[in-house]
Amino acid sequence: GDGDGDGDGDGAAEASDAAVATETDEEDDMEQEDITFAEAVEGILEAETFDEGVEYFQEFVESSVEEFFAPESIGILQPAPELLEKYDRQLLLLAVLPPIIAFTLYGNVAEGFNRFTEMYGGAYKSVDGNAFATNLLRPTINGVVVPALAITLGTLLATTINVLRNRQVEMRACINKEVCELRLLRRAIFGMFGTVQHAERRTKALQMLHGYTSTIMKESSPGAIAFLTELQQNGGVSVNELEDLTEMLHGIEGAAASRQGSVSSAENLIISLNDHRSNRVAAVLSNFPRIHWAILGLLACGITFLFLTESNQEVLQFLNSLQLRSLFAIIVAVFSFVAALCYDLSDPFNGSFCITSAALQLNAFSDTLKTDLREVTTWYNVGRTNPQPMTET
Repeated sequence: GDGDGDGDGDGAAEASDAAVATETDEEDDMEQEDITFAEAVEGILEAETFDEGVEYFQEFVESSVEEFFAPESIGILQPAPELLEKYDRQLLLLAVLPPIIAFTLYGNVAEGFNRFTEMYGGAYKSVDGNAFATNLLRPTINGVVVPALAITLGTLLATTINVLRNRQVEMRACINKEVCELRLLRRAIFGMFGTVQHAERRTKALQMLHGYTSTIMKESSPGAIAFLTELQQNGGVSVNELEDLTEMLHGIEGAAASRQGSVSSAENLIISLNDHRSNRVAAVLSNFPRIHWAILGLLACGITFLFLTESNQEVLQFLNSLQLRSLFAIIVAVFSFVAALCYDLSDPFNGSFCITSAALQLNAFSDTLKTDLREVTTWYNVGRTNPQPMTET
């Protein structure tokens, strides 16, 4: 009996130790997956070759950033400020790492570029460290190529950022207008169907209004671009609950309404809501094509290539190594931060420049409609005769 008891005790202890060890391993794995900014920079700086630095950077992006870039991470129903802060930190880290890598590995990049030009640059062999060839190219580069690339890239970037920002402002304005007019439409429904005999019609109209509100919430949350794109491809962007509500107004229910003035107001509000939704959906789906981003990337790469061409002199690299490293890092930093800004602005429902805060007011209106529906059901079942049982919340 004692032996069995000891055996059971040992088995329980071993199981407990195994559970603790498993939890410890899981915590260690979680700690390893959460790479901090200092760890990422240290890993890049300690990389012996360019390939190792790039490989570490890719692993960091795949393991740490993917979670925060996922559309499911942030929603308008349950906003998570801590996730937004992590998203901003990760995006900032992605913008800071490229110039650090550029500063650290500039020597390898310059050496590789020099070998490439010597291998494919011509049949002659340079004996002056490429100084003569670079001086011959300098007037053409500085006088023609650099201004053309710089002006084109600057114009396209200014237009891109301006369009993306104005799109978000327009979408926010449309959402605010829609919420205001939805509240007015709710009051018009009470004006049309506010008596006991209209309780069933009022319930039907409020259910349609609640369904349309849910549609707006879905179209104003992360993942809305993919959702609306699918609707557009299937030809269903114009189909919504307002069409059924309009049919109701022009049918028997509209003719039997207690106040015909409310019917006319409701019809005008529905027309205005459709107009605002059309503008908002058009703004959401007005994304730049991939060729636009490819052109921006090629222009940035072209300017970087010209810098490497101008600095491809052995004497210059020997005497001004630190200055060239710094200039190369600055160029890469400018392109990196602008790319991060454009990436943030390209998705209006994620990141620092997001409009989900404007859609949060739809939650309160949806709760108001749910309360209205419960009160209508209770009022209809108990046979109350109060023609205005509901109040604004």
